[in-house]
Amino acid sequence: MNNTTTIRSELNNYLRNNGYTLQYFSEISTINVGTLSGIVNGNRPISMEQVDRLTAGMGLQEGALYDLFVDDFFVHHSPNWRRLRPFLFRCAELKKHDCIHKIISHLLDDLRQIPNLFITAEMMFENNWKEAAAILYSSVAECERYQHAERLAVSQYRLFQLSLGTDTTMNFRAAIQFEPFKNRLPENLKLDALLQLANIYYTLQDWVKMEALADELRILANSIYSQRNIKEDPLFNTERHLVVYYGQGYLIKSSALEHQGRYQEAKEYISGYADLSWFEGLDDVGLKEVEKFKLFATANLHNINLLMGNFDSLSEYVTFLMRYPNEALASSVIILMAANKYHVRIDNILIQLVGLFDKSKDSYYHEVIKTNRYINFYYQLALYQLNSGESEGVDNILRSLEMSLKANNRGHILNCITETLKEWLLRGDDIKLSIKEGQILD
Repeated sequence: MNNTTTIRSELNNYLRNNGYTLQYFSEISTINVGTLSGIVNGNRPISMEQVDRLTAGMGLQEGALYDLFVDDFFVHHSPNWRRLRPFLFRCAELKKHDCIHKIISHLLDDLRQIPNLFITAEMMFENNWKEAAAILYSSVAECERYQHAERLAVSQYRLFQLSLGTDTTMNFRAAIQFEPFKNRLPENLKLDALLQLANIYYTLQDWVKMEALADELRILANSIYSQRNIKEDPLFNTERHLVVYYGQGYLIKSSALEHQGRYQEAKEYISGYADLSWFEGLDDVGLKEVEKFKLFATANLHNINLLMGNFDSLSEYVTFLMRYPNEALASSVIILMAANKYHVRIDNILIQLVGLFDKSKDSYYHEVIKTNRYINFYYQLALYQLNSGESEGVDNILRSLEMSLKANNRGHILNCITETLKEWLLRGDDIKLSIKEGQILD
């Protein structure tokens, strides 16, 4: 199609090339013959519904004429959101992202269109049209004149959410870009934002930053809980039950303290989420979350005791994990860390724990968190094996390194390389690393 191509010219060419009369094409396109005549003669603006019928009648792929329709729309219409929004939704549904960009280029000549663009982006986000929503959010973020506007903060937050994936470094960059806007979010969205940010810094092993975010989350969740009018407001929507944010504030704080070696303080914060049955407004979903927190508290108290050198209840811990195999991977990392720290042999227990990994069902843990735990598990397992002179330790270091490379987790990559070089120097083995197409070979 050249620059002078229009829907009318495409239709005229189609009718001429196929020898169709308007009456015949009216029958196959289900468009009134008078309406068709008006379209062909240029006397009538074309609606989206008519474009879809023309497209089907001409045997074209859905949305094939949308690029031309954008030009036609803005020639004959001022930006009317009653007509424009359904067209944007249809473009999103068909992944016609070039058309969306083209529409926005027309709209942004008038910055008064920003509020409607934002509303449309939110609707797309709710419908899971992520790529299309990101295009609109980016435009709002770029063109919003008021830097303290709530819609700017929400747009930046949505872009942050939409950019998260399995690449640890890219997630970190997304967090850095979004963080200046987090305090401008409405409180219901800020709860989720703080939780997501804390998870990112967990994978980066930045325990100080993670602790600070946990404090923010606890303060905010406590404040919201104390405001009954907010909790009862139907417009105050959160992705998860309020008890989740309240409990996670304490859980993340205890985890950050644990990883900093501040074990006694960590125990105090574990008590903050161990029993949340007192939390008002618990429905069935909330009660299930309270039970999860009881489970986490039990596991984490065992972890603290092990890290403090108390192995007396280890067999009890393993029995607990047999009942809750979803926790086996995360707990195995801590058990190995404690064994390495205090030079305790746990060979038989390891066999039992590894056997639980395949028994875990799809759990509530995000895939990035799960991957990070596998990276940690193989790293700690390698240290355990190397400490006893087992050659499999090198294989597991390489396995951890391979997973770290795929996740682009630079901290773990450096850890693995350091341990591999250290072992090579100590043993004098000819350990060769070849990295090709993301695969590690020895």
